[in-house]
Amino acid sequence: MAFCSSSFSLILDKNLLKILPGLIEKQKPELIFYLAGADPYYNDILGGLSLTKEGLKKRDEFVISKAQEKNIPICIVLAGGYAENTNDIVDIHCNTCYIAKKYSEKY
Repeated sequence: MAFCSSSFSLILDKNLLKILPGLIEKQKPELIFYLAGADPYYNDILGGLSLTKEGLKKRDEFVISKAQEKNIPICIVLAGGYAENTNDIVDIHCNTCYIAKKYSEKY
């Protein structure tokens, strides 16, 4: 799903693709809290994962779209971001907001 620079992050992405839809089906949540962290970004000094900005956008798109497909309200919490370049963190969180806005217009 996401663009990564390590096999660990790719495995993480494949697990998200596999697990999230089934988890939603099984648990039938009335509300989803989505912690849209910037820590997985490859330039994050604390996160230790390897997602690119494009990869994080795809992650956000996937999670938000799954909530919308099932008509489940979603509370998106922006978190993390310890890249040396603050603009990277701003870009990541802005991308999350743009994607959320796109899906909110469909309701």
